[in-house]
Amino acid sequence: MRITLEPENRQVLLPKVSTVTGLLNKLGLKSNQALVIRNNELLTPDEKIYPDDAIIVRQVASRG
Repeated sequence: MRITLEPENRQVLLPKVSTVTGLLNKLGLKSNQALVIRNNELLTPDEKIYPDDAIIVRQVASRG
């Protein structure tokens, strides 16, 4: 599965990830630290992802 990390626009390949939560865990992120996007749709932590998906993980930062 091809993952694009934003804002640095870096691409990584991750095998054997089946859910958004699993993806975030492999990237060392929590669900409140990033938006996970597939086909211009936001995904919830429990959603399944598939090997042929192109996923964007957009890190978000709180600016108090």
